[in-house]
Amino acid sequence: MEQFCCRLAAIDMDGTLLRPDKTIHPDTIRDLQAAKDAGIEPVYCTGRGVPELKPYLPLLPMMRYAICNSGAVIYDLAEAKCLHSSAVRARYLPRILAEAARYGAMLHYLTGGESIVSAQDITHMADFHMGVYQPLFLSAARQVADMAAEASSCSAIISGRRKPRWRSPRRASARPAGCGRWRAFWAFPWNRRWALAILTTILRFCRLRAAPWPWATRSSTFSGCAIL
Repeated sequence: MEQFCCRLAAIDMDGTLLRPDKTIHPDTIRDLQAAKDAGIEPVYCTGRGVPELKPYLPLLPMMRYAICNSGAVIYDLAEAKCLHSSAVRARYLPRILAEAARYGAMLHYLTGGESIVSAQDITHMADFHMGVYQPLFLSAARQVADMAAEASSCSAIISGRRKPRWRSPRRASARPAGCGRWRAFWAFPWNRRWALAILTTILRFCRLRAAPWPWATRSSTFSGCAIL
């Protein structure tokens, strides 16, 4: 039987790595070091932001990488470098702000290197069932007066860019602009099936309507779904 080999251990913080008082048990530190020595990479996997990990970094030097912000940021703690980030798009911001105002919710912005909260909300975090995190927020978070204005000015939170359209690399410059897009569309089997299914439906409809198109009455037209 082939032996199972684990190369990475992604560990949650609150309720898993940390005790109820937000401290780390010495046995946990020992076990993490033993895992590192055995070739297993222990990794933070948490909803916290990078600044909220800093109090624990001296205790856990064996943990180099962190999956933060509930997966939106992957961070290299040794080099203090963001390896990947996925920002909220600008079009979602008005809805987020409106819903927060509607329910009286506490807004908390997390970027690759900052934790941002309202200076007013941080004074009564117990009302949001977040009282246990208040000391951490007071030391790690940046407090601002207007969260809406802060989000609009922070490019790490808001991303208005769209993904670039995929273009066919084989498209010749002399061909029409739409040719490459059609070839890219036709390259995917599912798109071909979808287009042919629509064409089959149109042809069947024409045959039921006395076939105004001469070529629609031929028996060799796309009959049935055998072509799919």
